[in-house]
Amino acid sequence: MASLNECIVCSPIKQWTDILQWSSLNLMKPICCKLFKRLNSCSKRKVLFCHDMKGGYLEDKYRQGCYSSDAYRFYFWSIIDIFCYFSHELVTIPPVVWIDCAHQNGVKVLGTFITEWDQGMLICQELLASDEIINQITTQLAEIMFFYNFDGWLLNIENKIPSGDINRLLSFVEKLKQACARKDANSIVLWYDSVTTDGDLKWQNELNALNRPFFDVCDGIFLNYTWTEDNLKRSKVEANERYLDVFVGVDVWGRGCLGNGGFNTCEAMSVVQNTELSTALFAPGWVYEHLGGENFKENETKFWNLLKPYVNEYSLQIQSFSTTFSDGSGLQFFIHGQKFSTNIWHHLGLQQYMPYINSQISISHDDAYFAGSCLLFKETGCFNLFKCVLPIESEMEVVYIRPIVKESSLSIYSHTPTQLIHSIERLELNSSTIAHTVRFNTSQSLCIHNTDERRIIYVFHRDEFEQYTFIGATYQPSFMNVSDLEICNLAYEKQFDVLKLKIEEDPNCIKKKDRDRRTILHWACSSGATDIVEFLLTKYRLPVDDADETGWTPLMIAVSTGRLDIVRMLLEKNVDVDQQNVAGARPLHYACSKNYYDARNNIAKLLLEHGADVNGTDKYQQTPLDRACSKRNFKIVELLLKDPKCDLSLHKECENENHTHIK
Repeated sequence: MASLNECIVCSPIKQWTDILQWSSLNLMKPICCKLFKRLNSCSKRKVLFCHDMKGGYLEDKYRQGCYSSDAYRFYFWSIIDIFCYFSHELVTIPPVVWIDCAHQNGVKVLGTFITEWDQGMLICQELLASDEIINQITTQLAEIMFFYNFDGWLLNIENKIPSGDINRLLSFVEKLKQACARKDANSIVLWYDSVTTDGDLKWQNELNALNRPFFDVCDGIFLNYTWTEDNLKRSKVEANERYLDVFVGVDVWGRGCLGNGGFNTCEAMSVVQNTELSTALFAPGWVYEHLGGENFKENETKFWNLLKPYVNEYSLQIQSFSTTFSDGSGLQFFIHGQKFSTNIWHHLGLQQYMPYINSQISISHDDAYFAGSCLLFKETGCFNLFKCVLPIESEMEVVYIRPIVKESSLSIYSHTPTQLIHSIERLELNSSTIAHTVRFNTSQSLCIHNTDERRIIYVFHRDEFEQYTFIGATYQPSFMNVSDLEICNLAYEKQFDVLKLKIEEDPNCIKKKDRDRRTILHWACSSGATDIVEFLLTKYRLPVDDADETGWTPLMIAVSTGRLDIVRMLLEKNVDVDQQNVAGARPLHYACSKNYYDARNNIAKLLLEHGADVNGTDKYQQTPLDRACSKRNFKIVELLLKDPKCDLSLHKECENENHTHIK
């Protein structure tokens, strides 16, 4: 950890002439994490976190960290979409450590361009003096964004503008959006609800004719905080199909905002949720700045858990996943479970993937495998930690590392406690941690049963949708429900009689979708509950093509799990045999790529008979034939080759020397 004087420091630009003079030639380009992809984030309400605390550029300005243990940090990344670093300097460039933290969690980062009051009027007069200066400034701001690897700008013009300069201000906004888009097609430029098209500094608290022209030339608007519910309703009507681009300002300090902020911020959030508009949370650092650092972890957990019912939680779509639960700070520093340094430290760039902390799980700085923290489980049971989608086609390798406490034992089970994969009895006490690697194929799930319920570092579970969730240790052999909806769990557990009673009590319950947007039909197909599927299709005529959060339909699930009878039922209901999920895969891909069963051979035949595209490709450009060949499913390869529409070109199969399957 470098000393404060030796650290490379992030800083804002304070003078407008310095924007023109800025050049990357003499600067060291920061190495920042790329923006990871999230699933289905475009069609949902968004949450913007606008970080305004004590003027900004505090401990977070040091690229290499600093010696402090109680500085502000944030780790509830899974429920926000955009992070905006805010200060009252002219050009606020987000510190590199925040860009790293946000990007590895799939969150975009914005800088801030702000002019205020009388000084702001003078700056705007200079900036808007000519089209040439506008072009120069917007080009430079886009270059700064690209160099520091963040994702756009929040524009906050909080001063009057002469009416003769309004058209140039609109041009400035539009040209900044265009310049940023040339550098990054996914960049964002947002306008703050402040100055109007009349040039007056008059906050509207809604989208209307006085600020709509600015909204039209950028990517969205950040509304002021003193709105009413009627303001929001009018804003949604005004925005029309762009209503998700309206970010309703919610001030956590409560200044004129519904609910008065603080721990009651959830009141304003609930109203915004009902309007289906997006949210801009201003200054959630209130938890630290107002309440202090002494009980920060507890207060931060309370604040964000109060908001959780009003936000979306996202899954990360990544190739691999690992974490040691570092929150970016520590009372000491650990490497491979051994204490390396006793110095306190703060470095958000060392934050790793963090689960959604709640009252049952907390962050402990007393121990760590790497960096300065681990998870502390406060009670026994199973805990959902992460939502991830990992594209795994064959063997999965899971490494878990746990501390040794007393004479404990640890067991790993495949899907149910009756299928033991791996067991360790009476762990030795001659080292501080123990690591193991387990390999298994994708037809299995993994749960860990540990007799020491206090800590565990890696725990893994696979469901039948090929989605992978990391869960906590369990002291008792109890296992998590597959869904947050009771009717879905009943369908998965094949409890037909109980399920029928529930549906008779509330017929509308069959239309509900769980947190992953799966229906009761998805789960009945997954478990092979033929009687339940028949009941749902004949009596209630449920939609057969509903897709969950990752694009999986009931037919894909039935095919993937080898449910031949259910596949027949769905095909009789004219199901779409070529619908694709987020991986671009179709039902026929799964019939060809799963571990070989006669049932899947018959399923592939059925799908082809019902018009499935034998040459359809997924996002990796793989056809069903490619998948069947890679799995050496010879009967299905033969079936596909006999189809008159099959493309017999073997270039895909031969590219990776995979040419032993066809003689």
